[in-house]
Amino acid sequence: MGSKLPLVLVVEDEPGVAEVLHDFLEIEGYRVELAGNCADGKILLSASGPALLITDAMLPDGSGYRLAGEAKRSHVPVLVISGELEPGVPLSESVQFLGKPFTLNAFREKVAELIASV
Repeated sequence: MGSKLPLVLVVEDEPGVAEVLHDFLEIEGYRVELAGNCADGKILLSASGPALLITDAMLPDGSGYRLAGEAKRSHVPVLVISGELEPGVPLSESVQFLGKPFTLNAFREKVAELIASV
């Protein structure tokens, strides 16, 4: 029996961006779950046990940084994507930032690096 593909949870409120990330990650060989807000992201984070959380920083019902903190406590690495980094946000090996707009190559590298850290 083969190994299961790593699960990536993407929390992104812009449907076009979410669709591109979903399709790209599937092509790269990951299973993907999508959430459009923090509330749904929290539910999927605890229910699914993803190998990686990718979240937008600004979501309609809260901060992706808060969701990142919950993922970090669960030992799930996080990639925060946003137009700008909020001042004072602690980044680490397990919580990284990628500024929008980004290239798919830069995105691929960050995802692979964080998945490998698990």
